[in-house]
Amino acid sequence: MVTILMNTFNERPDWLCQALDSYLANDIEKQIIVSTLETDKNLSLLKTYGNKIEIHLSDISQHPGRGAEGIYYQINNALSKVKGEWFTFISSNDNVMKDKLTNELTACQRNNKLVCYSDFFEMSEDGIRGKKELFLIMTTKGI
Repeated sequence: MVTILMNTFNERPDWLCQALDSYLANDIEKQIIVSTLETDKNLSLLKTYGNKIEIHLSDISQHPGRGAEGIYYQINNALSKVKGEWFTFISSNDNVMKDKLTNELTACQRNNKLVCYSDFFEMSEDGIRGKKELFLIMTTKGI
């Protein structure tokens, strides 16, 4: 199983849905945890996904940091909910190919690796901007 950790807050609703739908389309056993705050304007939208995703609400008031520190606080809280042996972090505007998770997991297992990354394409309203490398999948072994 691969756990997908998505951090979001007030993302554009269309981007958020595209990201979730692209990961849900991956044909692999998965757990999707969406970490957000109670004040997220998309909370009702997230709830329409029902049991396909787990919504994890972080209480940022319990953490002195705001802004970027708050993002890491949300991610760290969501990490405690990981059930699978493998996990990946995604943004709420990421879209992936249907076989991304399967290909990365297979590559890690075949090559006895604990971490894998793959190329991605930066997109804009006008199309592809450029190719980069960043997306990760990693194991929970030793964590």
